[in-house]
Amino acid sequence: MMFWFQENHKEEFAKISTRERLSSNVVLSVDHVYYLLAGVCALAHLSERGDEKILVYFRPKALMGFLPYLVKHVGANDQNGNLFSTGEYFIKTRSRCDVLKVDGDRFFSLLDKSPHLYRSLLCSLTQNYANLLLLSTRITNQPAPVRVCRVILEFSSLENHRPVLPRHLTYYDIGTFTGLHVITVTKVFKALVDSGIVSKEGRKVIIEQEARLADIANGIEELPYG
Repeated sequence: MMFWFQENHKEEFAKISTRERLSSNVVLSVDHVYYLLAGVCALAHLSERGDEKILVYFRPKALMGFLPYLVKHVGANDQNGNLFSTGEYFIKTRSRCDVLKVDGDRFFSLLDKSPHLYRSLLCSLTQNYANLLLLSTRITNQPAPVRVCRVILEFSSLENHRPVLPRHLTYYDIGTFTGLHVITVTKVFKALVDSGIVSKEGRKVIIEQEARLADIANGIEELPYG
């Protein structure tokens, strides 16, 4: 179940925000809350060792920016100093994005005055939590082909009437998102290409047999790889 902003809530958010167009791989400000109009963003965690792991992907109509904001403005408080683990949380654009941006202090100060914003905040946090649970319980404990195929199906979109995987979603991204090594992801994609389930045109991945891809994602068909 997806908890997206209702149109009237978006209009209310637009009244207190400014619109921006961002290029790919831009790290969003930790001092603002964002509403995603177009494109894809990701919440990621950078460990002290420098390892980056994607936790949640954001699609259009998503409200985002709470965790980095709270880490900076709440986690630093003496009473909540141990609220967050070590490392850095940040949100990065994974494609060209259009966003609505509002100062975080202003947004949170308006929550008591606007039940719509408050409800949307709770729904967004619930959705992100549900996505993390889904990732940990239904994806990362599955065989590698199941994990990869679920990601392909989840993020594919139509381009010239053909289902394709967005170019910004790299093998490395899929690996960090699913807990797989990039070499394993590469082997699974090679097996998918060899089986005719997907094809490649340069960096573009095209889904040729969506039904078989779904069977692998659901554990009905096995995909040998390696």
